Amino acid sequence: MTALTGSTSKGKDHAAAAKELKLDLGQRPEAVTAAKALRELLAAKGDVEYGVALVTGATAESLVRRARSLVDLGVQIVRLGR
Repeated sequence: MTALTGSTSKGKDHAAAAKELKLDLGQRPEAVTAAKALRELLAAKGDVEYGVALVTGATAESLVRRARSLVDLGVQIVRLGR
């Protein structure tokens, strides 16, 4: 969230990224849902990247919706200055 804070973390602790996102978003109404979306995406990361079973279509659609919500929020912040 460099656009909001002017800094970024380069840590490898993905769980910390969701906490950092929530803090960086501050009092924005999207803060809680954005952090939750990132946590859910990160929780699925291992299965999606390294899992031996295929991810179901429903699960994939859900993950894409979460990712899209984060991208849309980023666009609002960066391009639209919101």
